[in-house]
Amino acid sequence: MPNLFALPIWDQIAFLGLALIMVGILLGWRFELAGGIMALVGFCLVFISLFIGKGLALPGFFIALALPGVLYITSVVLRRHIETHEST
Repeated sequence: MPNLFALPIWDQIAFLGLALIMVGILLGWRFELAGGIMALVGFCLVFISLFIGKGLALPGFFIALALPGVLYITSVVLRRHIETHEST
């Protein structure tokens, strides 16, 4: 594995984004909203570093990494919506 501090800044941001995606997916098993937000922030970092910083197109694999974060946040929103309408 290369030294992360010796890589260009855009690669360092991409590695940070991938780490945030992984931690967000793991955190989302218990805390869905926090995990979903963290995974989506990580996805945005990867998107910024690869697409904007390096001019590369994102393959479908990276786009699929945003799906768990979106599903976690959707789950929280739907659960809160159902809980508020059941009490009335």
